[in-house]
Amino acid sequence: MREVISIELPEKILTKTGIETLWFYTILEKGIAVKSGFTDGCLEEIIESEKAIQARKILTDYFSGKRTSFEEIDFKLDLSKFTTAILIEVARIPYGTVATYGEIAARIQSRAYRAVGQALKRNPLPVIIPCHRVVGKSGIGGYSSDLRIKTALLDLEGVLL
Repeated sequence: MREVISIELPEKILTKTGIETLWFYTILEKGIAVKSGFTDGCLEEIIESEKAIQARKILTDYFSGKRTSFEEIDFKLDLSKFTTAILIEVARIPYGTVATYGEIAARIQSRAYRAVGQALKRNPLPVIIPCHRVVGKSGIGGYSSDLRIKTALLDLEGVLL
């Protein structure tokens, strides 16, 4: 069973981005998150399971500033071992904190900090796996969705760079 969650981002986040309308979607297969991202239009919601109802509430609460973790959302990654190791490590970064590309590389016993950035571009579950919490050692770094969104998410979490 495939389900789709579609959440319009609150005004407080949109104001920070300068984007008029922005939606966050998550696709679940058998109750497990397999894809998420940002889009400028609403996707048709299909919510039938308790897992999808719970995931929608968790994500809505996060974007409203009432939630700090996504531990209850199960997810599946179908990526290389290296990319999966990076994303699992990124999922451990606590709300309101950041880690550098180099720190993530070191945590998986690698020196390939540039490869960390490339792996983050392949993150199929932004926000749920919070790649916005990974920054450069001397700046915000990149974000495949839109740098304005990364800045707004970090601001929502109280991170000052």
